[in-house]
Amino acid sequence: MKKIFIKLISISLMSIQIANGQKIDPLVTLDISVLDEEGNAVQGATVGAGGHAAFASLKESWMNGISDKNGMCRLQFRALASARMMGSKEGWYESKTKDKYALKFSPFIYRKNIPESQQENPLMKKEISLKGGLVLRKIIKPIPLYVKRVMLDFPAKRVWLGYDLEEGDWLPPHGDGKRVDIRLRSNPQKQDPASDKLFELASLEIDFGEHGGYAKVTEKNGYLPMSSLKMPHKAFPDGYKILPLKLEYDKSHREGFNAESGYFFRTRVKKEGGKIISANYGKINSDIVYIPVEKDPVRVVEGRELQNSSINGRVEFTYYFNPLPNNRSLEFDLKKNLFTTLKKRPSGYIDEH
Repeated sequence: MKKIFIKLISISLMSIQIANGQKIDPLVTLDISVLDEEGNAVQGATVGAGGHAAFASLKESWMNGISDKNGMCRLQFRALASARMMGSKEGWYESKTKDKYALKFSPFIYRKNIPESQQENPLMKKEISLKGGLVLRKIIKPIPLYVKRVMLDFPAKRVWLGYDLEEGDWLPPHGDGKRVDIRLRSNPQKQDPASDKLFELASLEIDFGEHGGYAKVTEKNGYLPMSSLKMPHKAFPDGYKILPLKLEYDKSHREGFNAESGYFFRTRVKKEGGKIISANYGKINSDIVYIPVEKDPVRVVEGRELQNSSINGRVEFTYYFNPLPNNRSLEFDLKKNLFTTLKKRPSGYIDEH
């Protein structure tokens, strides 16, 4: 449906251009600044930018350049209504815009005395000027980590279930885990069949053990959604919330869900005299997805009884775990996943650091 919608917009724009005797997309001049995390200019980065165009060729709608000593790069290309950027340099993690972070602009010239929605065949702008920015993170020292994409159906509801981060499994009797690194509790609720609203408030709870905890990471404290290394190289030294992480839902989707955020966590904590002497660190590189719907074990379809899946709720997230005590580094070497038996997808099991 989305592709069809975009295609219709393109056809409409093309019709407007032809009606005005034009067969050319606006020329976009985009000034891009390339900076490091401290705001310093990154010289010599390869920078690319472009956008969707109705008439221009691929060669005209995407351009590449190199950032100067001030971290600046000016690129010109033809595009209709948005522009995307990417930047890379040897020794640095690549950064590129997603749809959400594309630079949007209107390609039309509207008359001021008539509402825009009532104007037919507005003229197309000949030129557009934009400014954009990219932040690159340095590659410091990628290390082996336990990295796993978790997609778990809860075997029980409203009880704490132990999970072993090194085994990547529940504790017995639900799995072959050996030690409790974190505990999860699913509190699902029945769903109104006429809507996506739950009959009562549902929640997911995650406990990181005695003296453990979690710290939310957003764009305000180090999350870079456009970087292939989205979170800082190391877990925070402090600032962890000790209470279990609790996510609440009154619908099938949580209000305030933010895919462009993550969590650092601390577990296996040992203290002496009120001081932490040993702890292990990990990260979850995106917000946690929880399906809070409680289902009947069996559903009836055309008179047949079929087994339901995820009857106690389901959780999905990717975790990175450092097994070395007191080592906060979570910069992952993509070629050295300590899980050696995971089946890989065609593009690789994990494609982010």
